[in-house]
Amino acid sequence: MTILPDTSFEAASKTDSAQGADCPEPWREVLALLPKRDWRRLMVIGAPDRGKAQFCLTLLRRLAGKSPALLLDADIGRNLLPPPASVTLGRLDAEGSLAPLAFLFAGGVDPVPRLDAIVSACAALANDVPERLIIKTCGLVNPAGRRLKQQKLAALQPDLVIALAEPGDRLDPILAMIAPERLICLEALVPAAPLNAMQ
Repeated sequence: MTILPDTSFEAASKTDSAQGADCPEPWREVLALLPKRDWRRLMVIGAPDRGKAQFCLTLLRRLAGKSPALLLDADIGRNLLPPPASVTLGRLDAEGSLAPLAFLFAGGVDPVPRLDAIVSACAALANDVPERLIIKTCGLVNPAGRRLKQQKLAALQPDLVIALAEPGDRLDPILAMIAPERLICLEALVPAAPLNAMQ
C-alpha cells in the first residue's frame, strides 16, 4: 500500500450542482435519506457515463461534517482520485476537494485482465476503515464486469448498493446478485453526448 502525502485536487466544481441542486428529484430524495440511514459501506454501480462519480461526490459532500465518509475509487480506468491505474482511498479535505490517502497500483487501466488485482486492492484498502465508505465502481457490465462486481460484492460486503441505470444497460444479471433490501435503483444521468461515444 502506498500512503500519499497530504495533497488534494479539485474533482468537481463546488457549486450547487455538486451539492445536488441539479440532481433529479429521486436522487435528491435518496441523498437526503442516506445520511440518516444506518450503513457502513455503500457501493455505486452502473454502466459507463451514468453519473456514478457525481453521485459519490454529492453524497460525500452531504455527509461532510455530519457523518464523514471516505471514497474508495475502484474505477482504475476513469478514476476520480490519482494516480491512474490504481484503486485509491480518499476523503474530502477542509475545502471540499478530494484528497487521496492511499492507493494500490493495479497494473494498468484495463480492468479485464486485472480483476483479481482490483478486488485484492479494494479489500486491502477497505480493511479497518472505521468511517463510512462509499465505493465507486467502473462501468464494465459485460461478463467480465459481472464477474468483477460479484467479486467486489463478496469482498466488500456493502450494506447498500445504489444502481444508476437506463433501459438497455444490461445490469439485470448484476442486480440479481444483490439482496433486494440492500438495493436502491435510480434513473441514471445520461450526458447529451456520452463520453465513451467520443473516445
